[in-house]
Amino acid sequence: MEEILGAEDWVEGTFDKDEDDKLRTIKKKIQEIEEVDGLKKEAIERGKDPKSRALESGREFKEGDGF
Repeated sequence: MEEILGAEDWVEGTFDKDEDDKLRTIKKKIQEIEEVDGLKKEAIERGKDPKSRALESGREFKEGDGF
């Protein structure tokens, strides 16, 4: 995080609300990106199964359709 925000000065008695809000926003965005990345990986795995692809698209699946 330091690379993004610069060095933090957390000396007792000093508090910069703007920097704290900025840090919270960045952490929230990182979490959202990680969640989307996880969903993407799950979708890719589901897409590897020809039977699942056929059923999701409403097609009938017969053995050998997936080659």
